[in-house]
Amino acid sequence: MNRFRRGFTLVEMLVVIGIIGVLAALLLPAVMAAVNIARRAAIATEIAELHKAIESYRVKHDDYPPNFRDFNAFMRHVRKCYPQVTPAHLNAVIIAVWGSNPPMANVPPAIDEGESLVFWLYLVDNDKREPFKAILSATPLLAAGSSEHLYPFKEERFIDGSDTDVMPAYKAIYSGESAYLYLDSRSYDDLTDYSSTLNAAQALDLPGAGYARPYWSETRATAGALTPPDLRDDYKAMNPTSFQIICAGQDGLFGADATPISLRYFPGGGGYSTSGEDNDNMTNFTEGGRLEDKVP
Repeated sequence: MNRFRRGFTLVEMLVVIGIIGVLAALLLPAVMAAVNIARRAAIATEIAELHKAIESYRVKHDDYPPNFRDFNAFMRHVRKCYPQVTPAHLNAVIIAVWGSNPPMANVPPAIDEGESLVFWLYLVDNDKREPFKAILSATPLLAAGSSEHLYPFKEERFIDGSDTDVMPAYKAIYSGESAYLYLDSRSYDDLTDYSSTLNAAQALDLPGAGYARPYWSETRATAGALTPPDLRDDYKAMNPTSFQIICAGQDGLFGADATPISLRYFPGGGGYSTSGEDNDNMTNFTEGGRLEDKVP
């Protein structure tokens, strides 16, 4: 005998679909929050590893690597750490980076803060007489045949796009198309120059990520009266004798104004980022969190 098998009615199916939709809507924010937390943890881990690699460079050479913003800092570093470099090799490097020897005033270096990180940790050659072959080569990754490789960069994440040199920067994980930036403490003043975008740190391969500048502590460096508008001598920089690594966060935007009128303070905020795009920036002094996580 055949039995009648009753299926779902249209109304019942719509009710089930509706319940599933409500559950999905309730769960989606929690899922996305968990994903974002996991991604922030991955960014924080890479920043910590890059920080350790730079410290390893300092231990090996007895000095932090300079970014190329300050020519005199670069020359002092070379004389101290690479005393056997040949004059001809060094002269060629200077011309390749700054266009002339000595450099002309107000000429930004060809190697930006994103590329500096890759160069000093991955492309310096162990050849004591010609350690900077990568700067002079059209294929820098191949030129440094006996390079130090102080950090295990994944070469598929190297980026070299819109600027005119061939030196790569390193794409930051889960941060859009932006790169990690290395800001040496000896360049903080230059990179905080309010008057010109030439002195804003950038990963020039990806200019859409915007500008970045050093962060300054809310701790006063002097006890006297403030000297506005330029307060660089009144406050201490974050990591004042070492370096800052800056990541644009998951929005891929560094967020600093092109021509700021004041310092950017940590952790209280304020200063040159009027857009708020740097709220999710992460650095080697935010202890694994975002800038906004540290605001009191």
